[in-house]
Amino acid sequence: MHDVSTSPPGGTPDPATSRARFEAEVAVAGIAVADEDREPLFAMWVELQPIRDRLRAVDLAPEEEPSFTQKPTQLGAGVAPLGATGGGPA
Repeated sequence: MHDVSTSPPGGTPDPATSRARFEAEVAVAGIAVADEDREPLFAMWVELQPIRDRLRAVDLAPEEEPSFTQKPTQLGAGVAPLGATGGGPA
């Protein structure tokens, strides 16, 4: 969720706030950006900001890994289905 107090009316952050946020994200990510690439990267970052904001707002439930009792038996896993003898030919 983004801070409404830093956005002017209309939902578009002011350019100084956008620039500061971009620079902070680049610094936190540890990305080295050449001077000639900084403006094109910033333009792309600004263009994709609405998509990132929408994705941040989505409440996704994390996928849960099924327990071993819910997983299908896999050959070679050392677990045999109920009723299986597990032995080779007699």
